[in-house]
Order: sequence, then structure tokens, then C-alpha cells
Amino acid sequence: MLILRVLALSLVIVPMFSFGFSVPMFIELSDKSKTTEFTIMNEDAVSHDYIIRIDETTFPRDGRKILKIKSEALVPDITIVRLPAKSQRKIKINKKSGVTQAERYFEMVVTEKNIINKSIDGYDKEVRSLLLLRPSVSVMKYVINKNKLLNSGNGSLLFMEDLNCGDKEGKTILVAPGMEIEMPVVAEGSIFSVGQQDELKEISNHCSK
Repeated sequence: MLILRVLALSLVIVPMFSFGFSVPMFIELSDKSKTTEFTIMNEDAVSHDYIIRIDETTFPRDGRKILKIKSEALVPDITIVRLPAKSQRKIKINKKSGVTQAERYFEMVVTEKNIINKSIDGYDKEVRSLLLLRPSVSVMKYVINKNKLLNSGNGSLLFMEDLNCGDKEGKTILVAPGMEIEMPVVAEGSIFSVGQQDELKEISNHCSK
């Protein structure tokens, strides 16, 4: 999947986040894939209970707001699970039936309930993941004007910068429909691409190799 990159716009996404337990930081769904799954991993030496909640939000950037706590559109098959030490379990996320006309955004909150190993400030530990529900027909369209890129399609796309002719990852920016971004300054060896789901297109290549 294209999405396992580090996002800008105050949204950091990495393949897994380790806080004594791990979950993916990005999960993508569509009407075609009505069910998806992810894995919770308990990395500690003791058992823990994990509570799972999915909230619907606005686009995940500055000013993001929660639209509905415990959304009915995306529902985990289990909301609390106990994992023994050093174990893992797959959790399914089910999409409610119906056609998705416009892209929707969700946040999954996984809370580790535990008495002994609290976080530093004394609260239960939480990990938050972005869930992106794409429209039933998601079209990747964009317009480039000088150093700016406008997403003119109906689904979010990724702008991806690779450095040193692809040997090093640069910026990755999640661009919402209708959103315009300023692309990084072009440098020798830089490659710019845009992607959506499993579609990837190179838009600029300054690699002399």
C-alpha cells in the first residue's frame, strides 16, 4: 500500500507505533473492500486489555474536529480485547452497507487499560490511527501550476517526495479533494510522485542516474 509514509500537515503516519503496544497508523477502506483488518500487538511482558473506538472526524489536519463519537459507519468486530504478554490479534473493521458518495475521515482510538504500567502522566496509554473511507468511485485528478499542486479529484491523494534518486524518503503530504499545496523546492536527485490507493504516477524526475 502507498500510504505507509510520513505525512506532513501536522499528521505523522508511520507503519507501526510502539508504545508497549502497536497498531497501524493508517487504514484505508472503500465500498469495494467493505471489511478490512489490522493487528494489535502487545509487546509487554504482561497481559493488557485494549479498548477500541472509531470516531468520525473532519479532514485530519489543523482544526480537525470530531463529528461523531463511536461512528456507526465503521465498526470494529470487537471493542475490548485482552492480549496475553507478547501476543497479537487481528481485529476486523466492518463498513456499514450503502454507497459512499463523498470521502469520509475517521480516527480509531486504541486505549490500553492497565493499572501497573501507566503512561508518564498517569493516564491510560492511547494510540490513534487515521481511517480513510474513499468514495465508491474515486478518481485521481490533479493540476500542477508551477510549484503548486491542486487535487481536482474526489478523493485524497498522496504527494510523495523521494531524494537521492529514490534512496531516501522526503516529504509525503496527504492532499484532500480541492486542496492545493506548495511542492518542495526541486533538487538534484529528487523525484515527485502522486498516488491514490494502489495507483502511483511519477510527475517529476530530476535524477541523472
